[in-house]
Amino acid sequence: MSFSREIFAAAVLIPILAGSPARALGSCEVGDLCAIQGPQFGCKDSSLIKRWIDINIETSREAAEAFIAEQEKAGICAQFKAGDHLRIVRYIGMRRVEVQRPGETDRYIMLLK
Repeated sequence: MSFSREIFAAAVLIPILAGSPARALGSCEVGDLCAIQGPQFGCKDSSLIKRWIDINIETSREAAEAFIAEQEKAGICAQFKAGDHLRIVRYIGMRRVEVQRPGETDRYIMLLK
C-alpha cells in the first residue's frame, strides 16, 4: 500500500469500516457517565485498534472481529453493549476517547464516529 493510499484509508475508510464506533447519548463531557448506543469494543492499547483497522481493510471484518475476541480473552480489550454506561476519562484527538467502567480502574480506548 503506498503512502497516499494509507492516508486515504485512514481519512476516508476508517469511519466507514469502524462499524462499531462509540456513540454516546447526547453530549458527554470528560468525567460524565454516558450510555453508548451500539455495541463497541475498546482496548487498553491504541495499537490494537490500529491493528483491528488494518485487519479489517486487508483481510475481512470477520477476521478483525476474531482478533478483538482474542484480545478480549487476554484481558487487553473489552466488548461493550448498547446501553452500557462508561465514564469519559479523556478525548484523544478527534477520533478516539478513553473510557472507564464505573467502579473499575481499567481504561479502554475506543473509536469515535
